[in-house]
Amino acid sequence: WNGTLTRIGETDNYAAKWRNKVDGEQVSDTVTVRKFTPGSIVLYRKGLKGCYRGQLSPDGTFATGTADWYKSNGKWKATFPKMKFTGKLDRNLDILRIEIVSIPSRSEH
Repeated sequence: WNGTLTRIGETDNYAAKWRNKVDGEQVSDTVTVRKFTPGSIVLYRKGLKGCYRGQLSPDGTFATGTADWYKSNGKWKATFPKMKFTGKLDRNLDILRIEIVSIPSRSEH
């Protein structure tokens, strides 16, 4: 799965769209940034009522992690284009790109 999260206004909410890299299936949801601090990021996915939890790179441009609904080997990674990490959510974090890797089930995105 590949996903793009686009910020809604100047809120902590993102319109999220994922696409299955194998069969083209598409899924949409709303994601809210719950935590964005040096070393840590938590994104809440409204439709699944669960969180992506991850480790943020020191420069704030990359993250990897797991999600509440993943099985033990499920992982995600994200890049933050044009991000300047300031320790808080700001206008530089308008788009997140997420790739889901090592997911055993099609339903885990």
